[in-house]
Amino acid sequence: MSYASIIAFGSALFGGGMALATAFKARRSVPHWSFAAGMAALAAESLFSGLAANSALLETVAYWQGYTFLAMAFLPGFWLFFSLTYARGNYREFLARWQLVLAAAFIAPLVLALAFPDEIIIALGKPRGGEQLMLRLGFAGTGLHLLLLLSAVLVLMNLERTFRAAVGTMRWRIKFMVLGLGVLFAVRAYTSSQALLFHGGALSQQAVNSGALLVACLLMTRALFRAGHFEV
Repeated sequence: MSYASIIAFGSALFGGGMALATAFKARRSVPHWSFAAGMAALAAESLFSGLAANSALLETVAYWQGYTFLAMAFLPGFWLFFSLTYARGNYREFLARWQLVLAAAFIAPLVLALAFPDEIIIALGKPRGGEQLMLRLGFAGTGLHLLLLLSAVLVLMNLERTFRAAVGTMRWRIKFMVLGLGVLFAVRAYTSSQALLFHGGALSQQAVNSGALLVACLLMTRALFRAGHFEV
């Protein structure tokens, strides 16, 4: 088992556990369910990435990579939704204001992933003299990374505004959540920008995403189990 698959499986286990814990412990509120859904999508993406990294045959790698991109298609909508509702008493106003952007964040990635699966990855293999597997993205794969990059910027912007507006005990309760998601989406913005620049890239780059998820989970666990966090 490679180090990339170990990191991916570890982050998938941690992320899936956080999704279940949030769904079980949280009151039935929109922000907490959107967080649980977003974490479940991240855990699934990391799981499929680990299965791809642990595969020997190119056909198997391509198979699991297809599911990795399908799971990634759920990230822009769920996390933009969460960033608009987390720790905001008037989140319905923000949802109404952002409804068109939210609709695009949910629908556009799924259209690319489901309607054009053959245009996500158009080539997979090792370059001459190289040891790492490289992906070559089609227009659907490039579009998915572009949408994730844009959504990552919007998520970071919304979380920064939420943290800046918070004062006193509220800021103390949410700071590790904001920091964890800040780390995660800053890394995702970087890796997606690299994929866009090179129309793909090394498969091992996905280990960076899994590592960022693992670090983010550690920070967010500190936030989720703080007294009073589920009443934010």
